[in-house]
Amino acid sequence: VLTLVPPKGRSAPALGEALERHGIYLSWRSAYLVRRNLIQICLMGDATEEGLRRVLSQVATEMP
Repeated sequence: VLTLVPPKGRSAPALGEALERHGIYLSWRSAYLVRRNLIQICLMGDATEEGLRRVLSQVATEMP
């Protein structure tokens, strides 16, 4: 599990929704994460290096 703090002025729900529009589903909807303005990447199952690179690239694009 990797926990990310959005840049100042960005909300975790807005970031989570933006990533979902690109087919990347992260944890951010729980009351715990929303209250703390956090998102989490959880690698489970058959995670590939290519898939992780795609996620990190899109997160970097959304979190300038």
